[in-house]
Amino acid sequence: MPVEPDLERLRARDPSAWEDLVAAHHKPLTQLVCRSLGGWHEDVRDIVQDSFLKAYRGIGEFRGESSVRAWLFRIALNTCHDHHWSGWRQRVVLYDALPEMAGDDLAESVAERVGLRSALDALPEEERVCVEMRFLQGLSGKEIAKAVGRKESAVWWQIHSALKRMRAALGDGEPR
Repeated sequence: MPVEPDLERLRARDPSAWEDLVAAHHKPLTQLVCRSLGGWHEDVRDIVQDSFLKAYRGIGEFRGESSVRAWLFRIALNTCHDHHWSGWRQRVVLYDALPEMAGDDLAESVAERVGLRSALDALPEEERVCVEMRFLQGLSGKEIAKAVGRKESAVWWQIHSALKRMRAALGDGEPR
């Protein structure tokens, strides 16, 4: 888990503080954006860059009610949402994105990876985002709640519901 950055240095626009923030959060934001768009997309890098730029411009408005990480994830999700409705959206699905994001130990075979990806992709977006933030990004329930703008109890319910659906889809249990 990345160390929480020094807000005063960020607010003072200290270049080294911003470099540290980008270095610590670039990969997780890229992964989140990639998953939010449904796979690798030509605009992923632009959306991540726009997210950091929005954070840079808005750091003075950051109230500290969540971690900086959760705040950045919220900005990235909002930027993805804006992109989704922009009319310029063209999706390209990259079927091996999930194993690359989660690590090779996620599944032992390509068939399991494809099944897991299919089960994850079949989830309603609200559930999928919560599962990805929890298990692929390592955010806490509280951080996810801040990032998606919901109560923490709702986040945990969505994760619980999503895992039941995924188990059923993968043949590991019946949906209840």
